[in-house]
Amino acid sequence: VGAGGSVGVAGSVAVNLIGSNTRAYIADGAKVEATGSVAVVAESDDVIEVAAGAAGVGLSSAGVAASTAVNRIDGTTEATIAGAATEVNARARTGSGFMVDTGVLAGDVDLAGVVGGTNPSIDLAAMRRQQAVKGLAVNASSTHLVRATAVNVAVGLYAGVGATANVNVIGGDTRATVDTARINGGDNSGAGAAQQVQVKASDHAYANTFVGGVSGGAAGVGAAADVSVFDRNTLASVVGSTVDAKGQAGIESWSTQGVSSLVVGLSGGGFAAVGTGALAKFTSRTEAWADRSTLRVGALDVIADHDTHMFLSA
Repeated sequence: VGAGGSVGVAGSVAVNLIGSNTRAYIADGAKVEATGSVAVVAESDDVIEVAAGAAGVGLSSAGVAASTAVNRIDGTTEATIAGAATEVNARARTGSGFMVDTGVLAGDVDLAGVVGGTNPSIDLAAMRRQQAVKGLAVNASSTHLVRATAVNVAVGLYAGVGATANVNVIGGDTRATVDTARINGGDNSGAGAAQQVQVKASDHAYANTFVGGVSGGAAGVGAAADVSVFDRNTLASVVGSTVDAKGQAGIESWSTQGVSSLVVGLSGGGFAAVGTGALAKFTSRTEAWADRSTLRVGALDVIADHDTHMFLSA
């Protein structure tokens, strides 16, 4: 808050950066022999909540206020089995398997409700769904959420000038990979009939923002803007490997991304000007593939699925 008998000037800046890496792996010639199941699981949940504001009041002249918030989430969430001498055998003869992320959220994210106030809270981690995998699961899953509020007020007898901006960037990778490894080698004849091999990556990233500005005086000038950029990749692959499974095998990549943004500007005075804008840019990749590999399995799914949602109001 900035206040003055003549001119009041105020400003605020909030910068939030998350760049964590979460990795689970079997590599470098490790040998794993299990009569039941094996799970290589990497899971992460990132949340940024931020509020930035400024108020500038000039009692006899001008009030100037500016507020900015910058939020960035990056890093890698990765589950991997790798190495030409690495062998993992999950015979699926005993036990009921491991519970891992399905890759699909339990329900849709209500972006319109977030903006309208009927559903103001999103909890992506609580929306995870799980399934049992009997055999081998290589599962990488992550969620990312930014909640941002940026507001300013600029009031002066002659002029009120205000500017508000918020920028969200969500980047990085979520990867599940079997790379140059041997899966269920040797004598697999005694494996359970339901023996599975599942390689799955899933990622869900959302941002919801309110940006507002009020300017008043003999002349009121205001600007408010919100920018969200999504550049996070979700990748599942089997490369240069040999895989055996008596039952279902899957190489799957699932992702959703969305933004809800409400940008409001109000200017009052003998001369009033206001500008608002909201921009969302999506440049992510969601891919699933097998390359230079041999897969002898009961059935095989290779799936890549992505949904993008936007609700912008300015």
